[in-house]
Amino acid sequence: YLGGTGSANKLEDYETGAISSTNILKATTTNPTISMSANRSIYHKIGTFVRAHFDISFTVSSAGSGDLILNLPFTVDGSNSFNSIHAARANSAFTGIRDYEISGYGSSNTANLYLLYSTGTAGAEAAINTSALDTSGTRRICLNFIYRST
Repeated sequence: YLGGTGSANKLEDYETGAISSTNILKATTTNPTISMSANRSIYHKIGTFVRAHFDISFTVSSAGSGDLILNLPFTVDGSNSFNSIHAARANSAFTGIRDYEISGYGSSNTANLYLLYSTGTAGAEAAINTSALDTSGTRRICLNFIYRST
């Protein structure tokens, strides 16, 4: 209950936990082969709203192929009515993409967060392809994603 014990103050659906999927970072065609050195990813779910905080450190031995995807803890609502990335940081995880250029979107009726970057052309964005993964050492991706789940 929040602010009283009446039924209007009852919080019926609250959940928090770790995002611990073995395929937390995957791709549309062939998943990259990564060794996770740290996964500090968590989520908070209140009603249908989810805040997923990804914080993963990893090394890449094979980049795979296709567009990069982070695995979300819950399915994205089909209406795509609300989702956004806040405070993304990639710690040189991608070749040729600056940290502040990262964005993304949750794909309707899936648990997929597609990673995008700013192309620098009048607000245009493009998918981050696995070929952009830096394979020269330990890399880190941190971002907050807020979305509506089913």
